[in-house]
Amino acid sequence: MRGVKVVTGKPSLGPLKTDGSERVVKLPPRLLERLWEWQMVQAAEREVLVASGGAWTDQGLIFSTRVGGRKGIPAGGPIDPNSLKTVFASVCAEAGVQTLSIQALRRIFTTLRRKRGVALELVAADLGHTDTRTLLAFYRTVDNEERLTHGEDLDETLTALGQQG
Repeated sequence: MRGVKVVTGKPSLGPLKTDGSERVVKLPPRLLERLWEWQMVQAAEREVLVASGGAWTDQGLIFSTRVGGRKGIPAGGPIDPNSLKTVFASVCAEAGVQTLSIQALRRIFTTLRRKRGVALELVAADLGHTDTRTLLAFYRTVDNEERLTHGEDLDETLTALGQQG
């Protein structure tokens, strides 16, 4: 496994940030299908580029730089992490939705997984955290639906306590 770092203004592959950064994530079949489709698109782009005399640096990446990218960055190389923000913002604008930060997406992911009953430890592991403290401190949010449910639970608890006394 390798991670992307920006060195002297260019993205490059290197070791992962921590030993805990390497993890296995089970992907749903429909996402795997989309990734296979993307691999076919990428292979077609590579064929066209190479056939026309262009260069493709195959580094085994699922997502890589494309033809017509920044100067000095060959097609097939690692994507600059900062450019992902720009691409994500344009995708959100095209979809007509508010642009969110990567951290906000992690918060949403955490909240939705917890609402589905996934154990906090598993959600933390999915996000690359070794314990739940970081997850609880930065990513876990309580939404209005949970507050309302908590109010119902509190009412039931108080009613049960009143019946005992």
